[in-house]
Amino acid sequence: MALALPTDLPKVISVKEAAERLGVHERTIRRWIKEGRLEPYRVMGDVRRFVAVDEVEALREPLRVEKVKLRNKRV
Repeated sequence: MALALPTDLPKVISVKEAAERLGVHERTIRRWIKEGRLEPYRVMGDVRRFVAVDEVEALREPLRVEKVKLRNKRV
């Protein structure tokens, strides 16, 4: 009997790719995972972490606005 895999799993990307998409360091992504801002996923038996593309994209716009505000405060 074959194992049935769930079909509703989110599309995931590596921590490195998430960091590149958001313009932050990989340690920031790992910290956000630890803080609960991003949910980690692991491939069976693998120790590497992955994050859902949807969650990364949801952080993109607020993060962009935050960076612009910080940039504009510098004098």
